[in-house]
Amino acid sequence: MRSGVLAISLLILMASAVSAEIIRLKSGHSLDGDVLKEHADAIYVDIGIDVIRVPLNQIQSRTTAEESAHAAVTITDRQLYQEASLPRKSIRELAEEYGEGVVLIETPGGLGSGFIVHASGFCVTNYHVVEK
Repeated sequence: MRSGVLAISLLILMASAVSAEIIRLKSGHSLDGDVLKEHADAIYVDIGIDVIRVPLNQIQSRTTAEESAHAAVTITDRQLYQEASLPRKSIRELAEEYGEGVVLIETPGGLGSGFIVHASGFCVTNYHVVEK
């Protein structure tokens, strides 16, 4: 019993030690993921499908997902839509934030999905879903 509680406590501590970061590389690319381990010459980043070793001498900057989320957001309002410069987020965070805007569309001629793009309920979908 005691070893089970210890094992669970250890897992919780390990999970809380993992931090989501945005790592900008000198090549211009960036990685979004959880930093699992740090060594003197490299870090190991879980990008969701694999763990990647990134040499420290290839990293231009590191930003936590929290810091990136608090970055200034600029919004340009158009008649039908808005454009925004938003901070980078992980796929999981984006799915949680915008997932409720995804809709199922059923018509006599098609079936598909779309997403809400305006407060009035305007939806974007593929043409084959709504064609007659």
